[in-house]
Parts: sequence; C-alpha cells; structure tokens
Amino acid sequence: MRVLTELLGVNRAVLIDNHQMIDPVEATTPREHPAYQRQRQLQREKVFKEYVSNPERASQIIIFTGKPLMADLHFKSFQKMLQRAMNVFG
Repeated sequence: MRVLTELLGVNRAVLIDNHQMIDPVEATTPREHPAYQRQRQLQREKVFKEYVSNPERASQIIIFTGKPLMADLHFKSFQKMLQRAMNVFG
C-alpha cells in the first residue's frame, strides 16, 4: 500500500492504516468493554470525516487498510462508509 501511495504521489494519496483508527480506542478501552465497538465506530467516523468528507481533501485519493470483512459487524461498517463516500462524491 505504501508503494501505491508513493506511485500516486504523497500529496495526491493518503494511506490510512486500520490501526490509526483502532489503536487510539484500544489505548483507552479494552476490547472486552461494552463500549469498545461503539468507540471504534466513533473513531472511524472521526477519521472518515477528516479525510473523506473534508472538501479540502476532495482532490486526494484516500486509501484505507483493514482485515478482510468476514464478520457481519465489519461488513456493516464497510457498507456505511461506502454509502457515505457515495453521498459525498455521488
């Protein structure tokens, strides 16, 4: 992914590693905690707003990394993010 970012250009492409979204939540909330999934969702939304919904970044390509979307919860999160991106650029 980093090679892709370099090929596209540092100012044109932004790589958002999945851990940039997960690690801040894990630093404050254990995975077993009932609020963990909700905190992850809020963190994802914060990053999404900063990078994808931000009109100042409209000319950039935003690349997100993550695990394969096997779990239903992750798939639903992906669907929501995709829908939001389509609303922004559609």
